[in-house]
Amino acid sequence: MIGNNKNFADFTRNEIVKSKHGGAVIIASSTKNHLQDTALALELNPRFILVEKGYTSTEEIQIAKSCVTNIPVMYLSQYRFSGIFSMLRSYNIGKILKCNYNWEIDRGEISEWFYHILSIDNFLKGKINFMNVEDNGTGILDDVSNYSLTKNENRNLLIDLETKEYVVKIKLGKTNSLEITKRNDFTKILDFQNEDCLFKQLQEIFLFENFELLERL
Repeated sequence: MIGNNKNFADFTRNEIVKSKHGGAVIIASSTKNHLQDTALALELNPRFILVEKGYTSTEEIQIAKSCVTNIPVMYLSQYRFSGIFSMLRSYNIGKILKCNYNWEIDRGEISEWFYHILSIDNFLKGKINFMNVEDNGTGILDDVSNYSLTKNENRNLLIDLETKEYVVKIKLGKTNSLEITKRNDFTKILDFQNEDCLFKQLQEIFLFENFELLERL
C-alpha cells in the first residue's frame, strides 16, 4: 500500500521504488492524482494497472495512453459486477430509448460519485463516453439519457430505462434490486440483499483474471 497517510500506507509516493515490482497496481487515490500516480506505477514495471474512477479529463486520458504503451490499464467500476446487470443482459432488452439516473449521495465529492453513473451508462450502451461533473444538479448524458445528483442521508442510485419492449427500474444501494416489465406481458422483481459488488469485482480480477466487464484506457 502506497500513499501519504502512514496509518494505512507501507510506503509514501516518494518511496514507491521500494515496493514489489512486476505485479498488479491499484490506483485508488483522489482522481486528481491518478495521472501522477500512473506515472509512478510505471516505475514498478506492473503486469497491469487498475485505476479507480479513471481520470479527470480527456487530456489526462490521452497523456496516460501515451505513457503506458503496452501495459494494460483498466478502470475499476464495482457496480458493473452486480448480478442485476448479468440478469438484465439475459433478457436482451434491445436498444435503450430513454434512461434517467438519480444519484442520492450521503457524502464525498460529486465528481467521484458521478463516475459510477457514466460507467454504468457506457456499460449498458456499449459506449466509451467521458464527462466530468463536479456540482449537484441535473444534466444530460446524451440524446436519450439524463442524470440528477442530490445530497441525502442515504446513498442510492436509481435508474429508470425504457426500450421498445421493456421498462426497467434498477436500485443500487444497501439492497440492489431489479424490476423488469415486458410491455403487455410480465413483471419480474429481483432483490440482491447486501450484495458486495466490490468483493465480486476483486474476485473476478484476482482469482480469475477476468477483465471483461472493465472499461480499458
